Amino acid sequence: MTSTPTASLGLAALGLVLGLALASPSAYATEKKSVTEEILEILKASGTISDAKYNELLERAEAEESAREEAAQAAAAPAEIPTDSSAKDDPTGWTVKWSNGTKIERNDGEYKLKFGGRVMLDMAQIWADRNLRQTLATTNRDDNGTGFGVEIRRARIFAQGTLYKRFFFKASYEFGGTRNGGNAVEPKDIYMGMKKVGPLGTVRIGHMKEDFSLEEMTSSKYLVFMERGLPAVFNPVRNWGINAYNTFLDGRLRYALGGYRQTNESGFGFGGSNTTSYHITGRLTGLPYWEDGGKKLIHLGLNYSHQFTSSGGATGLGYGERPEAHLALRYVNTGRLSAVPVDAVDLFTTEFAANWNSLAFQSEWQAALLDRRGADDVLLWGIYGQAGWFITGEHRNYSQKYANFGRTQLNSTFDPRAGTWGAFEIAARVSYLDLNDHDIRGGRLFDVTAGVNWYLWPNVRIMANYIHSILMGRAAGASPGKGDGDLFQMRLQLDF
Repeated sequence: MTSTPTASLGLAALGLVLGLALASPSAYATEKKSVTEEILEILKASGTISDAKYNELLERAEAEESAREEAAQAAAAPAEIPTDSSAKDDPTGWTVKWSNGTKIERNDGEYKLKFGGRVMLDMAQIWADRNLRQTLATTNRDDNGTGFGVEIRRARIFAQGTLYKRFFFKASYEFGGTRNGGNAVEPKDIYMGMKKVGPLGTVRIGHMKEDFSLEEMTSSKYLVFMERGLPAVFNPVRNWGINAYNTFLDGRLRYALGGYRQTNESGFGFGGSNTTSYHITGRLTGLPYWEDGGKKLIHLGLNYSHQFTSSGGATGLGYGERPEAHLALRYVNTGRLSAVPVDAVDLFTTEFAANWNSLAFQSEWQAALLDRRGADDVLLWGIYGQAGWFITGEHRNYSQKYANFGRTQLNSTFDPRAGTWGAFEIAARVSYLDLNDHDIRGGRLFDVTAGVNWYLWPNVRIMANYIHSILMGRAAGASPGKGDGDLFQMRLQLDF
């Protein structure tokens, strides 16, 4: 049969409409299919196409739509690539997958390995009034600490894993520059351990953080602010030792206890010294209130560390702290307490934290009691309190295993095409540090900090902090003196 010009134009129009419909983005798949069926129905009713042609085109449209849906689902699925031809249910098969880090696991759980790291890029603008500039220039070789600065705050890589389900290890190193020039590579967590060691729970040995202070035990990746509060100056941080921790009462009670040998930044310690050298550190935390998987909780904690010194006493001990900005100078500083040897130091910390859905509160009081030979004991102390609010509805994620805060689970990620922008958190903190007691006059510092966090993805965020810092020195005319400073800093952070 010879086709008429009207029929030819109709078929051409049909081809154009079907081509456009089938080539459009998959986000409108349901609407396109309905429109395609409607067009085919109209052409069939007008006699432009036969019943056979109608059925053929309809089947093709449905097949192509199904193929697009399968491809979209495959693209959205988490990356998981078997490393050999073994099926996933084969216990001896291996799987490589990405979950905020590269993980290699044997399917039976006997062996696990994870690689990752973190990068934090900081910038800061620092202002100071005349009094503060003069004080800092006097104590820091004419450097008054004001101006604009940038730094690689952290660039860290790590590998960790589990062997035979119970034996585990971790090795992490940090790369970064120093204020006075030069680069440094520092070992961070370098340890091995065993799980399920009776009532002891987990036992570790090596170079690691002493289990002390809620904020210190919360990774820098998950802090609300760019830096920890002023009282963190007392935290013993990482040393070489052995510790154990475990949870009881369905995770509502946790203990940690360890013995440590103080080391330098390279994890090295040998022989006697004139600084504190051996520590016994314990931490006890509890959750008197726990609901909705941690969306609502109250956390309480007590910490104690006794730091023994060598027989000569600690004459090199001292405390100094920046105004919660790593690019700033130390506004308060006792210097080396060399006038009177310190025979021992006792550290105390009390912890409080609470979640109420998207609201979070946290506070710690910390103190160092110095037992001095032939002189009055000295008490140095500090306190901070902070509050945060996820305006997009998320909440801080609490870990019962470690009694700290971890990665925030986002309700949406950064995708402007879909109208989502990630998560936003606003926060405020007040900190106070007193390094004055008896003849020790390191100064007193008071900080008020406001912060904004933008979580684009679970492992990428932009942070901004504004700090007003008030230095309250010792006697008038002495150094450190008094003065006010203002600091604005930002960070681009990635962990993987």
